[in-house]
This record gives sequence, C-alpha cells and structure tokens, in this order.
Amino acid sequence: MEHTILLHGYYWPRVKKDTKKYVDQCHKCQLHARQHHLPSTEFQGNLSAWPFAQWGVDLLGPFPTAKGKRKYIIVAVDYFTKWIEAEALASITAHQVTCFLRSNILARFGVPNAFIFDHGKQFDCAEVINFCDQVGAIARFALVAYPQTNGQAEAANKEIVHDLHTRLDEAKGNWADEHNTVLWAHRTTFKVATGETPFALTYGTDAVIPIEITSPTYRVTAYDEADNDEARLLDLELAQERRELAAIKLAATKEQVAKYYNAKLVPHKLILGDQVLRRNQGRPMIFGGPVRKFKMWP
Repeated sequence: MEHTILLHGYYWPRVKKDTKKYVDQCHKCQLHARQHHLPSTEFQGNLSAWPFAQWGVDLLGPFPTAKGKRKYIIVAVDYFTKWIEAEALASITAHQVTCFLRSNILARFGVPNAFIFDHGKQFDCAEVINFCDQVGAIARFALVAYPQTNGQAEAANKEIVHDLHTRLDEAKGNWADEHNTVLWAHRTTFKVATGETPFALTYGTDAVIPIEITSPTYRVTAYDEADNDEARLLDLELAQERRELAAIKLAATKEQVAKYYNAKLVPHKLILGDQVLRRNQGRPMIFGGPVRKFKMWP
C-alpha cells in the first residue's frame, strides 16, 4: 500500500506508520485473515487426585425428537476413571442440571472435589453455583473465550455421538433408548490412558460382558459361589493398587501429550495496547455460526 501511494507521486512523511495503522484497524482484513491455529500457551494437564474427584459436565443436542420429547443429553465424565454418566432430557434447565448431579453423581459416587462446566446459562447461574456450595463441591468454569477447554467432557461427547451414529444409522428417534447401551460399551472398553476399563477402576474387577455368555470363558464355566465371594474380596483388596498403577500411567500419558503439544508452541502474549478482533458470539457469522451444534444425521 505504501509503495502504491509513493508511486502515484504523493508526498506523505509518515506513510509507513499510517498505512500500518490503517491495515491493523481494517475490519475486513481482521475478519477474513488467516487464523493462527498453533498453540500459544503450554499444555495444562488436569490430573484427578482420586476417583470421582472431578467431573466434567456438558450438554449434547438438539437431537431428533425421541419418545417423551427428549432431544438433549446431559453428560458427566470422571477425570480419573473415565466413567461417563448421561441422561436424555426433553429440555435443559438449571433445575434439571442439579437433579442430574444429585441423583447420578452424588447419590452414586459421593461428593466430588469439583464440577467443571462451560459458561452455558444452565450451568453459570445462581441455582447451580448455590447447589455446589451447599454440597461442598467447587464449581469451576472453562474459559469464556474457549469453552471447549473442558476437554474431558468434549471427548466424551464425541465418543457418544460417534457410537450413536454407528448403532442407529437411520433409526433417528431411537437414540434415547440406545444411549445406555452406548454408555455400557464405553464403561467396559479398555482405555489407553489408564490401562484399565472404567468399570474395573470403579468396582475393582472387570465386568462380565454378553460375549462371555454366548461363548463362555473360563470364569463363567468355572463359576463357584463360595470361590467367587473369596475372589471378590481379593479384588476389593487389590482395587487401591490397581487405581494407583492407573494413576501413574495416566500421569505418564499426560506428560507425553504435553511434550507433543508444547513442541508446536508459538508463544503469543497480549499486552496493553494490542488490538484484538472481538466477535459477537450471539450472532451467526457469514460462514457458520459460533454456536456448537451436533448434527447426528444428514
């Protein structure tokens, strides 16, 4: 731009500084500029102190309307065991969120240290915050600028949607009845991060899956009630060691992920006076809105 101005014969003493200022403030240039996708801050791993100490909570939907006018799923995932709790709902309100936390989390797994939410209006409200204060749990919120920082819940969301796609295909309205089957498959699947299944880390032993009944394994054919009771007590005695080994493996996995993530790090810190493009998150943009929607079927 400055070369073009000078070639046209204009005398402009501060041409370089003024053109830079003009380009920096150009709205369309900022709106359609190439986005910087490399990470600018170091990876922050979130390690849980004990099983069911931290739960990431998020919402899925809207889905095709199912029986009972249900079209949303509220999802909670434990950061340590990777255990997922989910429930299909017709609508999402703060009252339903507190009911879900009370019946599916507190009544089954005790009071956690913290719940991690995004800034959805169903979570970031007085009712949910007061509920957490009353039960003695901390309500933490993901970054406003990047609500997907609740990464564990986001990973669980993708897994649930993928498995619902796989199971239901074109049976759009049956997803609410099938989501429990999807949860069962997740709970009994080996996780690389911990080296165990969520079921094993929760109950101290592996679940008997349907294939072991149709094609009997040794523990099914050699079942004896007296020996089973003794073996079950032994499993409970070894559960703590099993969880400690899983915690070590989980920490090592997080360290590897952080090393890979930080290798692509391009530090960029904002200082006073920097100009930033501020998007209106309440309105859809020309090439797609900022609101995250999960589309299950084309």
